[in-house]
Amino acid sequence: MASSRKKSPRITVTCAQEGCGKTQALRPSRLARCDGYVCGPAHGPEVPPGPGLVRELVMGAAGGFWGWRDVPADGELRTTAQRAHRLGLFALAQAVPAGQVEELVHGLVGPCGPGSRSILTVNEMSTGVGVDETGCLEIELPNVAAALRFMLDQGHTAGVLLRTFTDRTAYTTETGYPIPVKELRGWALRGGRLLPLTAAEVVDAHCTEAETGEPLPPERGVTYRDAWEVTCPAPPT
Repeated sequence: MASSRKKSPRITVTCAQEGCGKTQALRPSRLARCDGYVCGPAHGPEVPPGPGLVRELVMGAAGGFWGWRDVPADGELRTTAQRAHRLGLFALAQAVPAGQVEELVHGLVGPCGPGSRSILTVNEMSTGVGVDETGCLEIELPNVAAALRFMLDQGHTAGVLLRTFTDRTAYTTETGYPIPVKELRGWALRGGRLLPLTAAEVVDAHCTEAETGEPLPPERGVTYRDAWEVTCPAPPT
């Protein structure tokens, strides 16, 4: 005898990434409320959240799909969201070959010359990068550099800053420790390219409060410089 039990209705969620087409069918009770759904974190929205908002990534929001939602930011939530975003990037970037990472980073710091020491910052992520006397790279946190290469390949949007230490002294601390002058250069990561910024553009971006648009004082001990062209290696096929 056939069972008279009714099957639960199902809904179909489609990945929000244009051209993907993947779907996930599930019961409404298994759907977490989000602004959108994608088949994986790499297919998340490219448009950043609005002022005063942070983006939460929700694993398993729709069966095997991820979800995202833009929510008001407070200090703790902003820190948590940034940490989750970093961890997600680091996980995805593990598959990027080391040679491709080094090629990109060398294009950014190579012109600083042998013996140089810099800090490379991508959004809220930073790593120390050195160039030894033979021209070889010394990357303090390879996962940050790999995340940058992954973001480049995926067409993400981000800001990239390079602080290079000089042998000149900017000021001395109360304990007598000399703080070196740093040269600051910047690039806009957009559309699979690193677009060099002029010194004036770096000042404008670096000395403006992102949420309010209010001017900020220049960073102490920093000299702003024009960035150089970086030939981005072709993404893997």
